[in-house]
Amino acid sequence: DNTRIFVGGSQLPVEEGKAAYTSTASSIGTKKFNVKIEVDKPLTGETKTYEKEFEYEVGERSVTVSADKMNVFYIGVDNPVSVSAAGISSNELSVSATGGGASIRKTGSSNFVVKVSKPTDDCRINVSGGGLRDSKVFRVKRIPDPVARLGNKTDGNMGNGEFKAQGGLIAWLDN
Repeated sequence: DNTRIFVGGSQLPVEEGKAAYTSTASSIGTKKFNVKIEVDKPLTGETKTYEKEFEYEVGERSVTVSADKMNVFYIGVDNPVSVSAAGISSNELSVSATGGGASIRKTGSSNFVVKVSKPTDDCRINVSGGGLRDSKVFRVKRIPDPVARLGNKTDGNMGNGEFKAQGGLIAWLDN
């Protein structure tokens, strides 16, 4: 064969003028490798050499689990979440929930609804697939009891003019 291909000084097997190079990533970041190709000209026997440096980047696979409307899960209501993983199709992901009496159901390609029943600081949304396994922790809280307010007051005195200016009582959720 009149073509030789080297990567990082090691010769690769050449088939029909092509060579395949594979490598396993050992750390994240920008990586470089040098390629040298030697071609023997059949008519003259002269060897022509080509060299080039190639650069590629190794990224870290990561999972994103985000509560769509809040940063905690509340007991007794639907808690929508979105789940995605860089470089992995949503069809390959397996999503589950543990802690806080949690259950989870899929509502779209990457959308889910979590229902919880017990307060905890350790409700986990577990994601696996495509060689990746990760989880995100949420707190589970009770929805606060509503407080009746007239204006910005829950109790106390209010002047006649201020009272007449109010639009009515409102139910307010503290925190």
